[in-house]
Amino acid sequence: MAYTDEQIKKGTKNAEIARKLLDKSSSKTGKNLKVVIDNDTQELIPQKPIVNINQAIQEIGSSWRKTAEAIINTCSIIRQYREAGNWRQISDELIKRKVIPEITLKQLVAISSNKVLMNPKYVPQLPATQDTIYKASQVREEELKDLFESKKIQPSMTSKEFKALSEKLPRRNKHLDRTKELEKKATEVSFTIKVKIPVENFKSTQNRIIKEIKNYYFEEDFVFESSSTVKFHY
Repeated sequence: MAYTDEQIKKGTKNAEIARKLLDKSSSKTGKNLKVVIDNDTQELIPQKPIVNINQAIQEIGSSWRKTAEAIINTCSIIRQYREAGNWRQISDELIKRKVIPEITLKQLVAISSNKVLMNPKYVPQLPATQDTIYKASQVREEELKDLFESKKIQPSMTSKEFKALSEKLPRRNKHLDRTKELEKKATEVSFTIKVKIPVENFKSTQNRIIKEIKNYYFEEDFVFESSSTVKFHY
């Protein structure tokens, strides 16, 4: 059973529990957010709301400026909208309408997921360049916090200086560490996924699968190439 905000206000026992759960949520609620009771675990699961795309575009776009405070503020807005069920549509529209370039959006998303960088306490120390802040987002949060606490990160720091400071520190994304090791042996690594699908409307099914995979790896620097082979069995 799902409860809307209006139903929750009526104060049934389950609705009161649902309200407590919603109060803990950092996402924007509104009438579209529902809470589902899992029949197996009897747990309340919040469903992501569907937000107004134009409102999201306007809010993110108006916040976007080339200062450290504005970059973090934009990342904070992005982090909120990433909780929406239609975030993928919002990100696509941001790129399509040329509000923010795709590579820039990927970097802002990465920054928004770093708790240390999103801590207002450290914003005054941040350099006013997005590239430097993005590089900082790749450092493991514990080590990054130490850099801030020891005042080794300062607003005047360049991207090159931060790279020299952090290049030996553990990275937040272990995949990138493995990729760096592989660069000594190869310039790229590729693999093939084979999926059997019905021949009827196979093109649309194929495109949907590819799109879902791309969406899943949205924050990674991957290149996708696709081809199809049709085999008939008699």
